[in-house]
Amino acid sequence: MAETEQNEQVKEDNVTADVESTDPDYVAWREAQIRKAQETYRQNSDQTIPLQTVMAQFGLEH
Repeated sequence: MAETEQNEQVKEDNVTADVESTDPDYVAWREAQIRKAQETYRQNSDQTIPLQTVMAQFGLEH
């Protein structure tokens, strides 16, 4: 039993809060990626596959 408790403590020690990065380089990169994806969608919206279709293909629908 002690080993299980110890393993749980190790897991908790390794968990970090999911804090959004404020690094300006990362934020600029992230925004550029979003803009690029949005532009790609605008140019090729007829070729996109709806999320529900993809989820159904992989058996992930609720």
